[in-house]
Amino acid sequence: MHGLKRTLLIRTVCRGKASTAADIPKEEVVQTSKSEEVAPKAANASTVYRPPYYRKPHKYHESSHILQEEFANAGDASGAGVRLFDYYKTAEMVNAMPTIKEKIDLVSPYERPWTRAERTWRRDWHPTLMATRKAWGIPPTPAHFDTLDYYKYITKTRVENKSLDDFYHGLRPPTAELQQSFQNTLKSMEFGDGITFSEEDTQKLFGCLIDDAMGAIAHNVSRLADHRVAYDVESEAFWVRSGFMFLYDEPVIGSNKDHKRRLNNFPKFIGDDRRKLGELAFVHRDKLAAQIRSREPPALLHSLDSDDAKLPVFEKDFNIEETLYSPKVFNLWPDQQPLWQCPGYHADSGETHSYGLLSVKSLRPLRERVAHWMGWESQAELEESPEAKQMIDDGARSQAVISMFTTLCAQAHTHGFTQYTDVTRPFTSQMILSDGLNFYFAVGQLNTLAINVDCEGFVNPRTNFIQIDGPHRLFEIVDEDGNYTSSQEYVDAKNNVNRRVDSGLNEKVLERVTQMLMKQRSKSFMQCYKLIGPPLLLVIGLVVYNEYYIFYSAISHCNWPCEHGRCSETSLKAFMISDTHLLGKRNGHWLDKLKREWQMYQSYQIAKWILNPEVVFFLGDLMDEGKWAEKSLFSSYANRFRQLFGDDKMVITLAGNHDIGFHYAVMPDTLDMFRKEFQRGLIDDIQIKNYRFVLINSMAMHGDGCRLCHEAEVELDRIKNRSSKTRPIVLQHFPLYRKSDAVCEKMDEQHVVDLKEKYREQWDTLSKDSTRKLISTLNPIAVFDGHTHKMCKKKWKSSQAPGYFYEYTVNSFSWRNGDVPSVLLAVMDGEDAFVNSCRLPSEAQQIKVYVVGGLSILILAITLIIRRRSIFKRRCSYSLLMYRSPEKCE
Repeated sequence: MHGLKRTLLIRTVCRGKASTAADIPKEEVVQTSKSEEVAPKAANASTVYRPPYYRKPHKYHESSHILQEEFANAGDASGAGVRLFDYYKTAEMVNAMPTIKEKIDLVSPYERPWTRAERTWRRDWHPTLMATRKAWGIPPTPAHFDTLDYYKYITKTRVENKSLDDFYHGLRPPTAELQQSFQNTLKSMEFGDGITFSEEDTQKLFGCLIDDAMGAIAHNVSRLADHRVAYDVESEAFWVRSGFMFLYDEPVIGSNKDHKRRLNNFPKFIGDDRRKLGELAFVHRDKLAAQIRSREPPALLHSLDSDDAKLPVFEKDFNIEETLYSPKVFNLWPDQQPLWQCPGYHADSGETHSYGLLSVKSLRPLRERVAHWMGWESQAELEESPEAKQMIDDGARSQAVISMFTTLCAQAHTHGFTQYTDVTRPFTSQMILSDGLNFYFAVGQLNTLAINVDCEGFVNPRTNFIQIDGPHRLFEIVDEDGNYTSSQEYVDAKNNVNRRVDSGLNEKVLERVTQMLMKQRSKSFMQCYKLIGPPLLLVIGLVVYNEYYIFYSAISHCNWPCEHGRCSETSLKAFMISDTHLLGKRNGHWLDKLKREWQMYQSYQIAKWILNPEVVFFLGDLMDEGKWAEKSLFSSYANRFRQLFGDDKMVITLAGNHDIGFHYAVMPDTLDMFRKEFQRGLIDDIQIKNYRFVLINSMAMHGDGCRLCHEAEVELDRIKNRSSKTRPIVLQHFPLYRKSDAVCEKMDEQHVVDLKEKYREQWDTLSKDSTRKLISTLNPIAVFDGHTHKMCKKKWKSSQAPGYFYEYTVNSFSWRNGDVPSVLLAVMDGEDAFVNSCRLPSEAQQIKVYVVGGLSILILAITLIIRRRSIFKRRCSYSLLMYRSPEKCE
């Protein structure tokens, strides 16, 4: 009793690592009104708890008392708790298995039959011998005339019937050699019209078709030498499909619609779990005429995360009840033989070529079966009966679905995935289905194996997929000499598809077979490396040079203007940057924005890394459209500025006219937004390393008596009245008053002084009165400003004769406002300010390098293409697939 009590009290959490599509974070359920829908709950390995041993995986149908009715146990309400715990616990065990074979054996539903001795020596007091679980055997050829929808359901496969031209777009192999060789094969095997050809000979014919197709392209497609070709291949897979609980429903007497589910005192259905979960086991033992396997996976149709992988199997208006019946209805019978996962090889065989590239399936037995259903002794009448043709077409598509799923399911299992540890990458394969006369081509992709659980909390929207193209007739007429005539499709100048009669076999069939051999995932890039490799490397080198090296090279030549070449410990090194003009949503193309921001980001980061300043000043016009931005947009502009230039305390910003507007356009809200985002007032007096900096809002220096100007004047007077012996460095956006740059000195060799442009007072510079008041009030060591997008160095007389100071105007930091931007390197040392200009790379020079380099690379690429022989031109080759005599080499 102690053990039972312990079992009931302990609740163990299942914390497995099951890799399934149900591993979705649990959604929060919000309390809503009755009219609102509640978000569905998604279970996973960390949210499923171990239920008590006596809980059943079925919903209670009738409550024993009012407590069960009002307060139903969450696990009892649907039975999902027990089933989900079992699923994730099994996944833990599967992941713990050391080998793939042991994983497959663990998930196999196979239960061996009771032996004769076990049945003979059982006595009445022994436990009842329960019926062992048997899988429903799907026949190699459909044994029912309407199995397509049923096969789609039990494999959870979505089917599309359309051309594969888009999938093989760009592959245009020659077919002349295959045309000749396969016609010779047909004549040598006495194929004739193919009506009476036997199944055994058809299998051999398809093997010859693969050999002829590979031989026709092996001299140019060298990777075929590493492929493995197998003939008369056994392909086998087993799986469990949920959704068959309806098999336990019985109609209620006296009602045509109501059903009652019988689970107690009712035998379990064949193939189902002992707990009557409606999860039937299926097995398909297929036989392929030929199979080609490779070391690398084939090309994918879509990714697991795409919407295509989650499209439903059936349309919304499809009535699934018309398809779901007992497997016996579709002529499926129990199979009690041991179950295997064998995609042409066994899991423990050590096969290195484990990916099925192409399979060939014979439909000759399907023709024989349809002729039998129609009551005909000869298959010749099949070509004249529309009903028989439709039955063959439906059967061929059903065969494609089940054969493709069998191959991919077994292949996924041999790679370590099971129905409890779902696939984490898709598996793709190609298939040819033919009776020798009509050819179907299919491409399929396995997106999920987790189709064995169907209960509340288990979410798996992924579906498998197959695309079928066909039928394509190999030929129309054959004469007495064995010469074939076929109907060919061609596209005219108006893109209309027309048909014409030509001699020989159908080029579409031969081309598609060759395309399937050539289609690969990513090998085409590797094979073309010799062609695109040199130009690609040169393109990468050109981009690296223009987007990285030129910035490093230009900035590495810049030096701090320290006295005697070495800065003292008390000096302060600062960057002076102006007019970054980060583009907004109104002006500028997105490519222009990307290019300008990348240039400024590279320049700033490399300059900081090489020169290591102690403080960085941005002298206004941080953004281009701040004056028009509302609050959220202004905040996004400010965040973008901080992303490019950092949010450090030593990054100090000033307002410009593009940030808040000109004097008469400044709005209080815009000013408040700038103050909030950048912590900057109208006039700020700050001290860094014993050096005073006065930061001035130039838009408040018009002196017209407005509230903005009055507050600035009051602050200036307050600064003047302070008993500070330290002269400040003044930073602002507008330059001090000057008529033009004619009074400027050259800063460096690249500095060209503009003698033509005249500046407007209060628009391009401060007014005379404001300039005079600033100089007399602050008596600065130096003044740094921007706004004009041009560099200038002007000498001013100090308010305290006979001293003087320099004003430095910084040109724009962005290529958008000048070809050669710059940053000023300022060193404050005592009462002196030393300044050097650091020129950034020229945009015009970068464009020239791109044009010259791009043209050179283009010429090189064209030269390589011209000199390279055609991909389908015959050349001498010695491969494992075929031998060509050196005498035939050109």
